[in-house]
Amino acid sequence: ERLDPRFNVIVKVTGRLTVTNIDKCLPPFDGRFVTCKMTPDLTFSDSRIFAGDRQSVNYLADCIIEKSNDEDVRYFEHELAAGALHLISHGVAFRSFRRLPSIRGISGTSGQSYGRGWQVPARLTYDGVRRFVHWRNLSL
Repeated sequence: ERLDPRFNVIVKVTGRLTVTNIDKCLPPFDGRFVTCKMTPDLTFSDSRIFAGDRQSVNYLADCIIEKSNDEDVRYFEHELAAGALHLISHGVAFRSFRRLPSIRGISGTSGQSYGRGWQVPARLTYDGVRRFVHWRNLSL
């Protein structure tokens, strides 16, 4: 496995950003889980911050590396969302952020400064995942 085996939980934060309330927004760390914020239709995940147990994050990294293709409009964020849904459909727990992450720093895409947290409430991600789980006849 590529990720350091000394750590059971991996939190990925984009390099130019700081999450000022990281200790207040992350869920409890136990067992297999994935934490990310997705659009309400569950097709796109915000890649600035996501977390999970080491095995789950390794799987997400493999999905992103193997399947992302900008020329085919299959971006990192699409594969992150698809990988998270795959994990959830195979019994990995989905955990919402306890609070919205408060992000500070510079966007690598636009160069603009981030001055506040996310605009879409994390609750929408949880509600979307809950519908996905119900549709797939799974349990959270």
